[in-house]
This record gives sequence, C-alpha cells and structure tokens, in this order.
Amino acid sequence: VLTLLELRGHSRVSGVGQGANGLEAMTARDINLRYSEDGQTIEQATLVGDAVLQLASGTGAPGQRLGSQAIDITLAPDGQTVQALGAQDAVQLDLPAVAEGPSRQIRSASLDAQGGPGSSGLQTARFTGGVEFRETQPATKTSAASQRIVKARELDTALQNGLGAIDRATFTQGVTI
Repeated sequence: VLTLLELRGHSRVSGVGQGANGLEAMTARDINLRYSEDGQTIEQATLVGDAVLQLASGTGAPGQRLGSQAIDITLAPDGQTVQALGAQDAVQLDLPAVAEGPSRQIRSASLDAQGGPGSSGLQTARFTGGVEFRETQPATKTSAASQRIVKARELDTALQNGLGAIDRATFTQGVTI
C-alpha cells in the first residue's frame, strides 16, 4: 500500500479533486503526497519551491490560484476538499471575477487557512506580513475601470465556499486604503 510519494524537480499533480474548491492541479519544484490507509486517497500535500495550487470553481469559470514558495495542504477524508492550508514566502492568492463582480488579489508573507470539523472546506483565512488586497473592476459600457487597494499588516477573513468567496474581511495594524 502506498503511504508516501515524493516527487522531485518540476513536479505536477493534476485532477485530484472535482467540483467547487476541488484541487485542480498542484505544481512545485518538489511535492510530497501522504496517503490515507487505503493507499489511494491523499491526506496531505507539501509543495516546496515556486509552489502553485489551482482550485476548481465548479462552474467552468477559472478557479482560485494560490502561489507561494511553500504550501502545506491537509485534505478532508474525501481526498478532494481542502480542510487546512498554510503558505509561506511571497504568498499570492488570485480570486477571479464572479459574474459582474471585481477580480481580487491578496499578497502577503504568509497565509493560514482552516476549516471547521465536518465542514465542506476552508472557513477562515489569516494573511500576515505586508498584506496587500487589490480589487479590480473592469470597465463597462456605463462606468470606467476602477481599482481599490488596501494595505495592512494583517487580514483576517471569514470564507464562504473555501477560498472562493470572502464573506468578511478585517484589516488590522497600519491600515491604508
């Protein structure tokens, strides 16, 4: 039974999860995958060196993209839903526009995201160290393009649908808008 798989040099894993917030792809210089007792379901993944995590939107639209130098992922027992996530060094989370809403990008030094017991994904995320939140609304027939930038030392968020939708954002320490 397979319990651990170590991939070295230009590593890529794709097609892990299905539906909204399922793992679409993981890439990094090195990837370690820890499997559950069945030898088929991934429990944990560690990505090191130019790490990128691509999540599915579930709607056919582009999903969320997380880039960093190191990412640790803990999956739910289904092997598809992200239950906990940590990222360090040059964190960048890209949230594509949904419907007619703005696209969003968050940059920070680190990210710690958690789901609750029995939850269907991540519920909270904390960004720390030089946080920059950038929201971009493209031009429409009736309005010009606009951009909003918020900088702070920390950003705490409550999430809906994993990293896909921020329900609440609280910026603290040295906030500028």
